[in-house]
Amino acid sequence: MSSDNISNYVFSFEADGPLSQFVKLKLFNGFDDLVAEAYGKITVNIPKGLYKLNIEFNEQIIQRTYRVDKDITDSWLAAGTYSSIPDQQLLSSHEYYSYTAEMWSKKSTVGITEEVRNSSLFVFLRYPNKEVKDKQVEAATSMGEYFSLLDSTRKEIYTFDDHFIEEDHEVGWLAFNAPLSKGVYFLVYNGPLKREMPLYVFEQWQTQVFITFNLTPVFKSTRILLSRPWNGYQVLERDNLELDAMVQKMHNGIYYVPQNLIDRVADVKWENPMLGIIVCYAYLLSDRKDNDVLFDIIVDNIQHRILNDTNAPDILALNLLAAIHKKQVIPDSPLAYPCMLLAGMKAYMEQSFKQPHLIAPGSIVEQSLSKMMFDCVWTTYEPLAVTKGIGDPVPPPMPAMEEQIIKAAAPPPPVKSPDMATNWITASLFNKLITEEPIVGGINSIAEQYRITPNIVKENLAQISASPGALMDMITKLAGNDTIQINKTTKMVTENINKLMKGGE
Repeated sequence: MSSDNISNYVFSFEADGPLSQFVKLKLFNGFDDLVAEAYGKITVNIPKGLYKLNIEFNEQIIQRTYRVDKDITDSWLAAGTYSSIPDQQLLSSHEYYSYTAEMWSKKSTVGITEEVRNSSLFVFLRYPNKEVKDKQVEAATSMGEYFSLLDSTRKEIYTFDDHFIEEDHEVGWLAFNAPLSKGVYFLVYNGPLKREMPLYVFEQWQTQVFITFNLTPVFKSTRILLSRPWNGYQVLERDNLELDAMVQKMHNGIYYVPQNLIDRVADVKWENPMLGIIVCYAYLLSDRKDNDVLFDIIVDNIQHRILNDTNAPDILALNLLAAIHKKQVIPDSPLAYPCMLLAGMKAYMEQSFKQPHLIAPGSIVEQSLSKMMFDCVWTTYEPLAVTKGIGDPVPPPMPAMEEQIIKAAAPPPPVKSPDMATNWITASLFNKLITEEPIVGGINSIAEQYRITPNIVKENLAQISASPGALMDMITKLAGNDTIQINKTTKMVTENINKLMKGGE
């Protein structure tokens, strides 16, 4: 019992384990009023009564009830939860996944060289466990079916077929590991629930992508790590747990970084720079100001001392976010390719409303915005068109028969643009254009509302103007056979388009 007040008692609760600093604790009294909240540990003097403690960790919310009539000390173990990262410290992993990933992250699966020593991309797909795999009677013949990898020019350089992967159909895992030069690549899935994901390979680093599979790939489960190619994937690393916890927080819109993790990230001797990148994103998206100077140093170290790359999309996004966070002049650095993290894309998109040149018209970045998915931390969108032909690096030499099989596999045809009735942008614009109310804010306001660039708005307005037949079909569906209403609506649409294109409202 506390000495300062005879009616008060000490309530102390602490989260244990390597992830304890990520555990949010909230203590409520019997009237459901918040008494105390903190990360990791709560110690508070409270009067006698009934209390409820919420323990929030990753996707879990655990509730405990306490009748306080004496001093109370309690704790809870913050163990790793479920993740695509095959680390045995996490409840969702197993030795037959973790050590398989470790082995194949150090070996090429594409036949160029057996041992990977330079920059590479490692992709590991796996089921939650062997038991789940056994129940998937309708699963694809291969987990790699419908997967392909494109280079920065959008040429297909690899497909995930037997020639370029290692796969265990019984246990349920697939590994792809290809030595690649520095730059942007696109992982494309053209099966059910189509997706495309931009990836970046840094010089002398291996980009590691882990995705859980369950009939189809679960993209919101994606985790991306960076490691030295000669180290490969490292099992039982504390960084794996912390990165997973950070991604979980960001997925829930929580931009929290424990101070001890900030202090560790300030050390330039990183084994996994992706943890540093995500920590920077989270801090710069938060309201904290106490470590601004330190994060200037951290971002500078990432681009100049650790990754040695100042043009990678996520590096550009961190510099943009740093300027926004500190209310400084926005860097004049247009985004040529999509960021790996969705937060970077959002930052560029929001700034492009004021500075359209930050996203080039017709660029891959702009094309992806109208097809963007928002169900995970990473940037994913409906696949864009593929350039015909085979890009570099070319597949390794192979026997004549196998070579003929590969050459016979033509890339999928370009994706056709939807018509006005099914294109959500033109359909939404049409609804604005038929109103008699003024369109406040003009094209930039519409772009901000739709989360696309002003150029996309202009292109779709031009498409409406250039498609009088399709426009008339939409107006007729709305007005029926009322000729007067048809003419009135047509005139209104035309006038509104002209006002918007000329910069009026």
